[in-house]
Amino acid sequence: MNKKLLLENVKFPLKWDSDKYKVYILDSVNQIIAQIDIHQNATEWEHAFHKLVGDFKEVSVSDQSTRYFLYQGDFYDQEEGKRIGLVCAYGKLQYKENPEKRQDNIAEYILIVLNS
Repeated sequence: MNKKLLLENVKFPLKWDSDKYKVYILDSVNQIIAQIDIHQNATEWEHAFHKLVGDFKEVSVSDQSTRYFLYQGDFYDQEEGKRIGLVCAYGKLQYKENPEKRQDNIAEYILIVLNS
């Protein structure tokens, strides 16, 4: 993960879209960063994306578990055997240089935090 590139594209702290719905993770300028899977309800239990809320997290990659993994922009919970959400930053990145690389970098950060 490229921290400099991440901080260029994501304005911390991160937050839920609302306490009532908890569908999206937004940055501090209300840009969507991630979305939970449509078949889940993050208001009924603490969704894994809750770990993203707040300031940038410095996490050691060597301390990572492998419970969560990323496949084609979607996050999966290996333990539960289901998709939990997806990275949703492309809309705001599409006019910047290397938008795919930028979105992949955001996804990599999310994965690191989820597995911490």
